[in-house]
Amino acid sequence: MIYTVSKKLIILLVWFIFVSLGYTFAITQTVNETNGVNYGYIKNIYKKWTSYYLSVDYIQIYNWYEAALARAEDGVIFNSLSTDYNQNYPKSYYTSNKDGGRFATKTIRKKINTYLTKIGSNGLEKILNKLDTYTWSNWYEVFNNLPEIERMIVGPIYDPATWWGNYIRNTNTKIRNIKFSTSAKIIVEDKNFSLDELVNWQKNPTQNLVKVFLKNSKIEWFRVEYHP
Repeated sequence: MIYTVSKKLIILLVWFIFVSLGYTFAITQTVNETNGVNYGYIKNIYKKWTSYYLSVDYIQIYNWYEAALARAEDGVIFNSLSTDYNQNYPKSYYTSNKDGGRFATKTIRKKINTYLTKIGSNGLEKILNKLDTYTWSNWYEVFNNLPEIERMIVGPIYDPATWWGNYIRNTNTKIRNIKFSTSAKIIVEDKNFSLDELVNWQKNPTQNLVKVFLKNSKIEWFRVEYHP
């Protein structure tokens, strides 16, 4: 007799085994230097002979649920420990570096990651929807009434006026020098630039967050995502 098992059942079984053994789910977002979209900070844009190059410090950028998971993995949970919001966590929950930054202990990281894995992106959205019911008179109350673990998850991103869910991670500070294609599409602050214009614009260097699409190891599409 041949038994068939649904794909969904297999996924649930694997998930149960991993969680029961204490595994956490790492978020992977590798740099694709041949064909792919990458994010980074501009270090320099220059022309060498007839070719144009970008010097970029690649980063990983996460949004929403993936950002929450990445923060948990890195232990970036406790910002200023606000007294307005209920962030009176025990000191055993975190360690501090020489700059005063607070990072969750391994135990707390695992607890948060396990919880996030269990509730999934839909569960996180439900938590955020709770916070979206605030008024200017009850914004502290809404946050403070969440369970402790949910406060630790949303604390780094909670703003009663807006949601800033992004999280940026720099895992490799090696600077890459990448050649532009002669047909590359360049967008800077919603304006189309030529390669010459891009080099001139870069004469006033800033830490611009850029989105780079590579094809055959050359830049085919380039956009400045953020200009402070």
